[in-house]
Amino acid sequence: METLLKWLHTASEIIDKLFASKPELLQSWKSRWEQRLLSISQQLQQLQQSQQSQQPASATPQDAAQPGSSSLLPRGLLTTNLGVPLFVVCTHTEIIVAFRAVFDTQSKQFSELRLDFLQRCLRRVCLDHASSLAYFNTAKRGVAPSLTSNLLSLLFPSHYATPAPDVPLPSCPHAQFASRDELFIPAGADNAFLIDDLLVGTKLEAVTDFTAVFERPQVAAKVGSFLPREN
Repeated sequence: METLLKWLHTASEIIDKLFASKPELLQSWKSRWEQRLLSISQQLQQLQQSQQSQQPASATPQDAAQPGSSSLLPRGLLTTNLGVPLFVVCTHTEIIVAFRAVFDTQSKQFSELRLDFLQRCLRRVCLDHASSLAYFNTAKRGVAPSLTSNLLSLLFPSHYATPAPDVPLPSCPHAQFASRDELFIPAGADNAFLIDDLLVGTKLEAVTDFTAVFERPQVAAKVGSFLPREN
């Protein structure tokens, strides 16, 4: 998490330096990106309403997500606007499955509660920067097509469109939650309410400090050189 925040800070500094002499151009980019996200949000709301209209009559109001305002971005989305689309990809997520298989599901480090907390922290950062988020299992590569099409649609919107995934969530269209190690949430598909619901009713519901749950790995002691010293 600390590394991710550092990279985002570095990206912000680089963008500010590139447009230091032309702040109006940077503002134009930010406005364009905001309008692009608003368009994506409106399209997702239309898809969501279409899915809700196909629900059986016995469905309760709680089964469907409440649509937001069509003229405003969802709460918390793009609080930090860098003017460019961002992608956060967590690679080698197969380690989640491997460790849980070896140490059983009761493993403290990879318990479902901790994994949900980790996902909530990542999704909050991504929501703030309007970044797409993917858990990439290098063995399965299940989210690769969706991630690629999402990247192309954001960079070249007039030529590519992100197709709906095979298993969309009614409350989060275009998002994929295939398993613990495979996840894909494109920019504009998430919102603060869905993120907050991850840990409702648990002891981690009010925890915001990432390091309070996941300890920083200890740096191994430096090993002395085995090369012979010159006399």
